[in-house]
Amino acid sequence: MSGYEEVRDAFDYLDFAVKRINQDAVWTQIITRLGSSMQREGVDTLVLLGQYGYGKTFILHKLDDLLNGKTREKVPFEIEKVFSCRIAITPSEPTPKIGLAFVTSIFRNIGRSKLEEISKKMELKHFRLLDIEMKRIFNRFQQEKDEDKIAAFHWITGQSVSEENKRLNMRTGLNESDKALNYLTQFLVLLKRIGYNSLVVMVDEFEYVVTVYSPRKVNQMMHMFRHIYDEFAEFKEKGLNLANLIFIIAVTPTGWDDLTNLEKPTSIPVKSGGAGVRPWLNRVRPIRGRNLFELRPFNREETEMLVIARLEKKRKETEVPYKTFPFVTPPFIDLLYKQTKGVPKDIIQLCDVIIGVALERGIPEINAENGKEILRTYHLFKEEIKTA
Repeated sequence: MSGYEEVRDAFDYLDFAVKRINQDAVWTQIITRLGSSMQREGVDTLVLLGQYGYGKTFILHKLDDLLNGKTREKVPFEIEKVFSCRIAITPSEPTPKIGLAFVTSIFRNIGRSKLEEISKKMELKHFRLLDIEMKRIFNRFQQEKDEDKIAAFHWITGQSVSEENKRLNMRTGLNESDKALNYLTQFLVLLKRIGYNSLVVMVDEFEYVVTVYSPRKVNQMMHMFRHIYDEFAEFKEKGLNLANLIFIIAVTPTGWDDLTNLEKPTSIPVKSGGAGVRPWLNRVRPIRGRNLFELRPFNREETEMLVIARLEKKRKETEVPYKTFPFVTPPFIDLLYKQTKGVPKDIIQLCDVIIGVALERGIPEINAENGKEILRTYHLFKEEIKTA
């Protein structure tokens, strides 16, 4: 027995239930901006920049937990008045109806239980704010029959079949982008009327928009976002009050550059104004430190803090000879930092490989030498380039 079997799974990259290490500055900026966005009326976009493995997904998970009341923290807004969801904007294959896929993804990730929760707060006067199809959907969410609720959820998420459409007295399912985008705006009106301040939509891996779609489709998608901004303003001009819609977009710097360089308008038919990325950027007005925030890699000290945080979460009250046990510090942590350059995902993944192999070999402590040997065995060791 090597004495550290209980921490074998300490470096599961998908375990987000650990404390933040070096992201406090960015976290504070985002929370502050959310607070100010919720005090205004409108659509807002926050951009979270970070290279692969810098912790963008981690931040979005933490935000989602906070906004859904799973964690507690002092914030400058009322969490119980906020709705939130995390979505993936790009499917595995391109979709011809971008607006439809985007809106139905929002409703799908909000989830049936939350939509039913909203329906319970609705009164007859609230139904007057909605068109006939939305009225039917939320009426079904209020019904006792589970089949009605399932059919309603399938319809609003674009997944209903003909039998469910008949059950809902609908001629067809939700299958048009313009209609879906209008229903999203109606949903914001409904949220505001029943006491919610904002809907926060977190979009991870936004760089794949440029990878998956053609330049013309990317411009079409940006026109969709621009349309959401403008439709919000149109509803306001009609005297309707809407919950704020706040997007948090996580993207790599390269992906952001690729996206913002696609500024040529396309031949896409539009109702008003221009299409393309530039009109959307004019509404977002990204400025570093204001609504554009950038994650950085860990330094050597933060690398050690991350290792300790992961280990302590698994071993809890177990006494150990030193905090980084079984990793000998400083030699092993120095090796880890040099090999990963402080990229948190790489730190976690290398530790996961090393600790698993070390346990199999019965190594009592993991120092720089046996750590290096394990990495070389699996072709993960990066040789230092010596300069003259």
